Amino acid sequence: MSLRKALDWSRADSALLRFVLVVLLGFQVVHGLFLLAWSTGLVPAATSAGLNVLTRDLPSGTAPRSPDVAVRGDVTVEGAGGMEIAFHDPSAAERVMLVAPALLTALAVGLVAYLLLRMVLTLDGGDPFVPANVRRMYAIALTVVTGALAVPAAEALLGAVLEHRALGTDATVVFSLSLDLDGGVLPLVAVGLVIAALAEVFRRGTRLREDVEGLV
Repeated sequence: MSLRKALDWSRADSALLRFVLVVLLGFQVVHGLFLLAWSTGLVPAATSAGLNVLTRDLPSGTAPRSPDVAVRGDVTVEGAGGMEIAFHDPSAAERVMLVAPALLTALAVGLVAYLLLRMVLTLDGGDPFVPANVRRMYAIALTVVTGALAVPAAEALLGAVLEHRALGTDATVVFSLSLDLDGGVLPLVAVGLVIAALAEVFRRGTRLREDVEGLV
């Protein structure tokens, strides 16, 4: 089998990709609905998913919290280098803040999977070079870049608010937002920018084809 024939896109490849995207989209929908149910109090706070536990990684050079630090409400604090705050009876606002970053992630991944699925369906029609796919590629790029920045920002901001609500009034709350390579923020932003560049190439190619067809 030649390399060119091995790289040819077949109906089996399209069907497999559609299946993977449908499974991914379905998982994100179910996951998002579970997070919404937990945030509204329909699911007990203490679940196997550990949604009621806030993990705070302290920046280097920050003194670790004492395990017997003063707390407010039904809260326990554990950890040495970092800190784990367990909300045993979180309020409605605390539930929303605890799951907000995960909800944003599920929404972003689900939206990307849906847009990719719509693009794959145009492959079966034999004409993927349509203006709608250009808009979908731009939407994917915007979703990736926005999600890469919004999720860690939400984790840092809401984590600081939850830490302030859980600890005593004398405790110093640390706000830490990292955009380094280890957190995956910059690589995701780069991926989003590459997708946006491909969308622009795609748009110009689509317009060029329309111009050529108009001359015939």
